[in-house]
Amino acid sequence: MTTINTNTELSIIDIQAVQNQMRNLSIGFNLKWLDVNVLPRKTVFEIQHDVQQKILKPFQEVVETMQIAGLLSVEGKKIFEKMFEMFDGADTEYKFMQSLKSTGLYADPREYVISNELRPGVINNEQGMDNDPITGILMPIKFQLKKYLESPMVFETILGNLNPSPDGYIRSLIDGIVWQQKVAGHSSNIVIPLNLFFDDFTTKDTASPHASRTSVLGVYYYIPCLPGYILAKLANILVAGYILSEDRKEYENEELFSNLVEVLIDLELNGVNITHNGANVTVHFMVGFITGDNLGISGILDLVESARANFYCRLCKRNREQREKDTVEYEESFRTIDGYDQDLRQNDVSSTGIHKNSIFNSIPSYHVVSNVYFDLMHDLWEGVCMYGLAHCLNYFIKVKRCLALLK
Repeated sequence: MTTINTNTELSIIDIQAVQNQMRNLSIGFNLKWLDVNVLPRKTVFEIQHDVQQKILKPFQEVVETMQIAGLLSVEGKKIFEKMFEMFDGADTEYKFMQSLKSTGLYADPREYVISNELRPGVINNEQGMDNDPITGILMPIKFQLKKYLESPMVFETILGNLNPSPDGYIRSLIDGIVWQQKVAGHSSNIVIPLNLFFDDFTTKDTASPHASRTSVLGVYYYIPCLPGYILAKLANILVAGYILSEDRKEYENEELFSNLVEVLIDLELNGVNITHNGANVTVHFMVGFITGDNLGISGILDLVESARANFYCRLCKRNREQREKDTVEYEESFRTIDGYDQDLRQNDVSSTGIHKNSIFNSIPSYHVVSNVYFDLMHDLWEGVCMYGLAHCLNYFIKVKRCLALLK
């Protein structure tokens, strides 16, 4: 029987590297199939279970037989056992989550209480009042940003796009005066913008009259200075949290988003520590814009939502009748922080367009009046181009007869 030099064998094979490689393969396998929308999560873990029971387990038995027969050294068997251990705990969702945590790839979201109320309910088979808290979900945003920036080439790409365009063209938030004013007074050398947006989605029961009860408000964020070809991928849009859409009808934005605002303030003041090229770097984040369609932004910022209101514009104090006839910009009518404060003291939404002071104004570098964002899709492609342009053509062709339709 041939004798194997185990010391040479162990010196050649980096056991820890092999373990890490097998663990990453196992995690990557699950993550790949969990990312497939049409595949139930349960099915993914059933597949992983079958792989372990019908492929890896028989292989383990063969390794055991080879060691007994002298075809494999004891140390060689241990190496295989270490490799197989990396697949343990990947066949159930709970075990998989624990495995992700142990490797620093996952952190639990936080469920926070919006309102804690007593509601009628059955307690110990008797009618009574039961504690029924209304809650929201806040993702571990600082953890997400740390892992995102430490991903290959992400931080380098962001740093390469943090300076304004040398030709003066406005290609992103970075090139505008709003962002330049925000970072002018910040002491940190690395300040990255974050844009937020809010959107509802329905998880099930989409066709019934009760579909709205299953609607969820998703809160998302992204780094707007990244190139368009990167932002076009959903992987670069991160989830900040979830709130039941029905709760927005009953509770104020301050109650719903105060926990999110606390995190955003912390990101601006304290930042996130990341490891880049072997060095520790502190990166700060500032909210650039809160984005979305006109109705959504106005509701989130505690402004009037109806386009028939007297003062429905987020950026100026021109009334509805004036705006219906305006063809130029009136800079003197732009909303300012001082004017916003005066409108709050006036406390008359019909003459100001402001319901109440926005919770997002608590963020040091952010204010509602500086949220200079318009949604091109709704304003132009699904707005002016579809409806406004049609009215214009009808007017010039049928009323004024300035244009004629050629056959």
